[in-house]
Amino acid sequence: MARHGLSKVKTGCITCKIRRVKCDEARPACNRCVSTGRKCDGYVAPPNGTYSWAQLLRVCPPPTQNASESELRALSFFRGVVAPVLAGPLDNYFWTHLATQLSHQEQAAKYAVLTISSLYEKFKENPMDRLAGEKNLFAVSNYNEAIRHLRTTDNPETVLFVCLLFVCVDMLRGECKGAIEHCRHGINILNASRSKSKFIRDHLEPAFCRLGVFPFFFGVRPETFPAMEIGKPVPHAPYETLAEAQAALDPLLVRTIRFVRTADEYRLGDETSPKPGPLVMQDRKELDEALDSWDAAFRLYRGEKAALNADCMSERDVLIIQLLEMKWIVGKIWIDTCLSRGETIFDLHLDKFQRIIDIAHETDILLRSSHEKHPRAKFTFEMGFAPLLGFVVVKCRSLRLRVAALKLVRTISHERESLWDNSTLLSLGRVLLKVENDVHLRCDDDLEDIVEDGTLPPEGMRIKDSAMQKEARIVERSDGSVTVWKKVALLMRELDGPITIREDRTLIFGVFRDMSLSVPQPARVLTPPLRILPGGGFPAISSFTPIAMSLTWIILALAASAAALPSGPSPTPTNTQLFQRSVITSSTVSAVPTGDFITTKFITIPGVTDSHVTVPAKTITLALPTCVQTIEPDANGYVPPGSCDALWNYYPSFAAAIAFAVVFGVLTAVHIWQAARYKKSWCWVIIMASIWETLAFIFRSISTRYQQNNGVYLVFQIFILLAPLWVNAFAYVTLGRMIHFFHPSRSLLRVPATFFAALFVALDVVSFIIQLVGGSMAGPTAPPEEQMRAIHIYMGGIGLQEVFILAFVGLALVFQRDMRRAEKLHNGREGWRPLVWALYFSLGSITVRIIYRLIEFSSGNGVDNQLITREGYFYALEAVPMVLAIAVFNAVHPGAIMEGPGAEMPGVFATIKEVFRRRTGRVPLKDFGEEQELARRSPSP
Repeated sequence: MARHGLSKVKTGCITCKIRRVKCDEARPACNRCVSTGRKCDGYVAPPNGTYSWAQLLRVCPPPTQNASESELRALSFFRGVVAPVLAGPLDNYFWTHLATQLSHQEQAAKYAVLTISSLYEKFKENPMDRLAGEKNLFAVSNYNEAIRHLRTTDNPETVLFVCLLFVCVDMLRGECKGAIEHCRHGINILNASRSKSKFIRDHLEPAFCRLGVFPFFFGVRPETFPAMEIGKPVPHAPYETLAEAQAALDPLLVRTIRFVRTADEYRLGDETSPKPGPLVMQDRKELDEALDSWDAAFRLYRGEKAALNADCMSERDVLIIQLLEMKWIVGKIWIDTCLSRGETIFDLHLDKFQRIIDIAHETDILLRSSHEKHPRAKFTFEMGFAPLLGFVVVKCRSLRLRVAALKLVRTISHERESLWDNSTLLSLGRVLLKVENDVHLRCDDDLEDIVEDGTLPPEGMRIKDSAMQKEARIVERSDGSVTVWKKVALLMRELDGPITIREDRTLIFGVFRDMSLSVPQPARVLTPPLRILPGGGFPAISSFTPIAMSLTWIILALAASAAALPSGPSPTPTNTQLFQRSVITSSTVSAVPTGDFITTKFITIPGVTDSHVTVPAKTITLALPTCVQTIEPDANGYVPPGSCDALWNYYPSFAAAIAFAVVFGVLTAVHIWQAARYKKSWCWVIIMASIWETLAFIFRSISTRYQQNNGVYLVFQIFILLAPLWVNAFAYVTLGRMIHFFHPSRSLLRVPATFFAALFVALDVVSFIIQLVGGSMAGPTAPPEEQMRAIHIYMGGIGLQEVFILAFVGLALVFQRDMRRAEKLHNGREGWRPLVWALYFSLGSITVRIIYRLIEFSSGNGVDNQLITREGYFYALEAVPMVLAIAVFNAVHPGAIMEGPGAEMPGVFATIKEVFRRRTGRVPLKDFGEEQELARRSPSP
């Protein structure tokens, strides 16, 4: 019977084929070659026609190298769930293609994508947990990794792309300040770039342009936020695609919102405020005409282009058309009303408000079928329909249209769009209905029961502006229900009267006893009051100027909020003490921040030279946060390893540190007594070693109680790292004096004892300086690359120290050999053996400590490095060896052995003088007998 052979695989790497072994076909290099130390020559390229066009064009990135299982899962979740929904109704190519591809090419982008994926998955899982984002350690660690890798790149494209991802991260966290500052930073970089790549012009500029809207609704004034300089020409009519229509409208809306915010001081001021000048009115006219021109071109596009392919239009195209029209209507109302002090002017635009509601109804019908197939997204990076419907809720006083807008917010909006929260819009809407329309609603009330009487509220009852306080009040009732309330400040004014402030509370969220959601006990109730002026009550404001904004917190919030859209921070507040961070900024109006969490680097944008123009290179300052603190320290300042400000990789023991401080203190006292007892002033060297060890453990004990104090920790590290060098120096000096005292020739290998000691002490000083430089550079607040450089310097220093120790031990063995020979000739003193063995024992203990430090530093800072995550290793391999290295000289003290004539060794200069006299034949007998001196001077036979 014929033997069945195995089919041969022809897809292995070239190296494995030559070796005729099975290849595991790992990419880019097979593991079989790498594990055996061979160079993998790669794979033979497949012939033409092997892959179909569908395979070649399919977006399927290769597996990420060196990614953990949790990272692979998060990347897969991002590609399959998060990326398709982040753009909302707009085109999602940026997220589904670019973000996915760059996450496999740039480490900073990869970790930022992992952060977004994790935050999205955990987004509002427990709405009552206000710090849920900060407790997501996976997201926080990846965010810090993204920051760390971003600091190592000088590519403007990567910096801008990751900056955009950071905006998304802060939006998911509800950190409006961080999102705004990242956006500011990105726009500054774009404005500073003289030459922009196609990738920046086509993808990053439009994204940052759209982001230029939201800051003006969350506390930003036009004079403090950079205007974006569009490098790519804005498309003009006629529009060929929806993308062109959107690209033309986006910068126009940004200009409109900037103009509206500039007009706020006049709109919210009194009659004494200066009226707009002719230049302002001209700008308004130009914006109004530009909006009308866009609308005419868009109608032409819809009539001539879209109608021809009405049956072929995708659902996303229809949604984009509806969103663009709603944005245009809102912009049109804004520009027509921004220079009016009265609120009744909005009644002239009821037809436009009605059109917004009609479009939203069409959107609702379209999305219902979509939501039956796919769950509604929890968060979208782009502004969707919710803020536009919120505009109707705030500025349209028709009760029918307001109620319709509130119902549509519930059905077509997401939990958070950009920084606008669904719950904020709904809660603010309930407050407005109560104040302006005298309609009282709760969260669970049915809006269908509201009946309109056809009347509109008078000017004095209308709210000009509003601001929602950041902090929330959590109320837990006896029946187990929990509600979250926020304070809202309402800016109102009678016709031609002063502005007054009315305060109200609104229900943000409720968990009632029939719901299964578990609610944690709140740590505290946050209800900071308004500042009350002397005499009680709230102040009447006659002029809404920046000076008046600083009088109370609510004036500041009102000045920073939107006049018509819901303003203020997200309803998911963050305790800034638990999540400290400094934000990126390089604006001309904002100084680059400084502090423990900021590092400054410089990025050089290359210049361009061609036949027409020469643009010089430009260097800009980039300030980046180094880490993010996420966990509140305990009473001793401890935070878990890996967290920002985590100085310790374990919880250090106070008792152990005190115990060793006492032990070294006792050894110090004994050494001081012995030095005085035997009158050996040169023993100050070992006393210094013992004092440094004592101080090291004193500072360590202090650091266990103040674990956030970088200075105390750094002092401890310097003392503990450098103290062994004093023991080395004492050993070198001791052997030099032993050579002078015991050796018949007072020299070793023809090197005088004094020179021998001075040489090794000098080498010890060199090692000391190297280790001091490395230890001082490796501060806990130093950037990661500087810490790694400092560790390498310190490792070089202790490696050099061990080389000197080995050389010294070799010479000590030569001394031991000479002394044995002298004993046989009865030409030497006795008592040297205990001291030599004490030297060996002390240096051996220090060698154990050096090996421990080399292994510790070379194993990295990961949690798998047991030497830095277990305190027992430190005491067993650092503290105990140093106790033994110092205590052995208490047990075998050099002063107790080297006594009598010749015990005191002359200095270096005295030895040089003696050598000079010897060469001239005038050698004094000194402490030796005449026979010994003549024997030393007589030539050998």
